[in-house]
Amino acid sequence: HFVHGEVMAYPRLSMYSHAAVSVTDYSHKALDALGVKADITATDADHQRALVLRTMAIHSAMTGDSANAQRALDELHKLAEDSKSEFVEICSQGAEGGVLWAQKKYADAIPHLEEDQRNPLSAARLVQAYRQTGNNDQANKLLQMVSNFHEPTMDDLLARRVLGTQAPRK
Repeated sequence: HFVHGEVMAYPRLSMYSHAAVSVTDYSHKALDALGVKADITATDADHQRALVLRTMAIHSAMTGDSANAQRALDELHKLAEDSKSEFVEICSQGAEGGVLWAQKKYADAIPHLEEDQRNPLSAARLVQAYRQTGNNDQANKLLQMVSNFHEPTMDDLLARRVLGTQAPRK
């Protein structure tokens, strides 16, 4: 059973999807595959679970499903507490910030997104949060950094979608 392949595929499918039902469905499939853990270490399983829950929380918030967003956040916070993994904690911060960003609570989102700004998508959301709170200098500095990421990842592609063709403002 190739659990690792399933665990890697389903979150990416959910990120490609624009339909909230597909995001939730693929996320649950990934979590189910993680439950098997046949060919994945416990640490890798925690990291993948954190990625899935971050995606699930933010997509749920973006589609107005605050109950599902909160469930995913709660599970992710517990995972971060139990695992003691810095990566899981950073994903948890990114999820919290992403949910607050989706709720247009930009000032509240900023400290959480700052913890996950190495992730291009969280950094793109942080640029927007800075702009929404009038901190254009910070937004411009971070936008320059995000513009230079150019990683062949889904997060990088989605970050560019979030930012559109934004250029630094004066």
